[in-house]
Amino acid sequence: RLLVTDYAMPGLNGIELTVQAQAKIPDLKTVIITGFPDAEDFEKLPPDTTLLVKPFRRKALIDALRPWFEFTVTP
Repeated sequence: RLLVTDYAMPGLNGIELTVQAQAKIPDLKTVIITGFPDAEDFEKLPPDTTLLVKPFRRKALIDALRPWFEFTVTP
């Protein structure tokens, strides 16, 4: 399970959303996208959370998402 969200949103931020979502889905992985890389909140990201700073290239997004889409087939 994967959540991709922005950091700056009305009402709550991406970290608050992640904490609430992980309380309901403990194995949830999250990518938080932000244009505010110096926010103090980022010092303590929730577990299984990746921070992606804008602007970013498509490759950076793919690299951030890749671990959740890779799998190994065993015979």
